[in-house]
Amino acid sequence: MSLKHLFVAGAAAALILYPMVGSAEPAAGAAPAEVAPEFRSPADMTVDERRAIMEAVTNYNVCVHDAAMKSVEGVDDIRKAADAALGACKTKLDDVGNRITGFKFDPGFARQFTMQIRNTAVHKLLPELVMKKTGG
Repeated sequence: MSLKHLFVAGAAAALILYPMVGSAEPAAGAAPAEVAPEFRSPADMTVDERRAIMEAVTNYNVCVHDAAMKSVEGVDDIRKAADAALGACKTKLDDVGNRITGFKFDPGFARQFTMQIRNTAVHKLLPELVMKKTGG
């Protein structure tokens, strides 16, 4: 199974199993006038919304993979190639978060989900870069 397929499969599993983050309830001790905005629960996500988010995740993962693979030969440390790829693809990661918040889900959920996607991409990318760098 290729790295791109692993990225997509891991991201899909994360989105399906991701717990609800945040609450529409005001914080304890909050003044009555301070009502928290209403956010939708990730459990209420539609198939089309999930598909749109996963499309953005796939775009991000492909971007990170391709950018890192192109730059690994020109660096002495694979972590530099991974870091450069993450930076080059930041707008695609931002698109994931923007889609989530655009569907009226909690921005905290969007932040945690995008960080999970980013971390997963790095953990799957580094072994691939080692293999490419060492010719394996």
